[in-house]
Amino acid sequence: MINLNELNSIEFEELCYDLLTKLGFINISWRKGTGKTSSPSDSGRDIEASLVRNDIDNKVYEEKWYIECKHYEKGVPADKIMNAITWASAEKVDTLLIISSNFLSNSCKQYLEKVKDTCHFRIKIWENKDLESMLNNHIDLLHKYKIKNSNNILELMNPYHISYIKSLPCNTLKYFYNTLEKLDEKRIEEILSGTYYLYAKVNLKKPINMNAKVGETIMNPYTYENFQKVCEKNLAVSTEMFVVNGIVSMTLQTLFHQGNINNIDYFIQNRKRLIESMDIAVKRDEFNNDNIKNLIQKYKNELNNIPDQVKKSYDLYNYFCNNVVAELLKEEYLFR
Repeated sequence: MINLNELNSIEFEELCYDLLTKLGFINISWRKGTGKTSSPSDSGRDIEASLVRNDIDNKVYEEKWYIECKHYEKGVPADKIMNAITWASAEKVDTLLIISSNFLSNSCKQYLEKVKDTCHFRIKIWENKDLESMLNNHIDLLHKYKIKNSNNILELMNPYHISYIKSLPCNTLKYFYNTLEKLDEKRIEEILSGTYYLYAKVNLKKPINMNAKVGETIMNPYTYENFQKVCEKNLAVSTEMFVVNGIVSMTLQTLFHQGNINNIDYFIQNRKRLIESMDIAVKRDEFNNDNIKNLIQKYKNELNNIPDQVKKSYDLYNYFCNNVVAELLKEEYLFR
């Protein structure tokens, strides 16, 4: 849900006007009275416009639309749209569009259901969720009106991440190391361990028993020293700039993916599918041991914690951006 409550009524009408333009409406006329927030709109409507339609026989015609913009933090009451119905009936419009910054009250929707069969025009409703869907295709309007939207990926991205993508990062390993060594060791380990295992060739040893954790079977686990060794090894086939950029870019991608609140449902469904496949394997006696059953129970217990895990990853993402990426952008190496 997008937050439109910070706009005043005139700004909301301006947003609707701009959106209609983007959607292909023509001859748009915004009737805002005196231009003051408290000013009533003209004749009970806010915007009038035309929409060009192509008929089945390829003949082109224009539909006459009147648009009522309702900016309420709560549900729009029925009495606030009655004048629009009366006016649209008198003016013989093709469509009356009611746009709400949030939603219409139940009484309002019930009223519209009663009157729509007696009207010669169509009645359309755009509520917050409809606006969200449309505005996500027109990010320039989200920025113009400073509308926050958790589904807009640019709203979630850290500004230093965006700057890093836009720039030509040219960093030395020494500067990168110095930046990392100033920070909290525990957090840096949580941030870099995933990237390390993607870059390092992981060697596994045979587990002592079936209850052994995955981390206990890795012969070359993450340590800051091992991380540096991987970086230095990559210098044999690449340059410092590419090594640092590759590590930083992969870390940003991983953390942002894991910390993106829009991915919560995706993570939950993936975990459920994993549990289901393991359950099927156990029932078929493909895995007939307590270790697998305990693992299934562990995954089930973690389902409710996935939103917290995503939040933790998002916090680590911002920590990395604010304390590492921001510093890397300061190094003047080669050229920018």
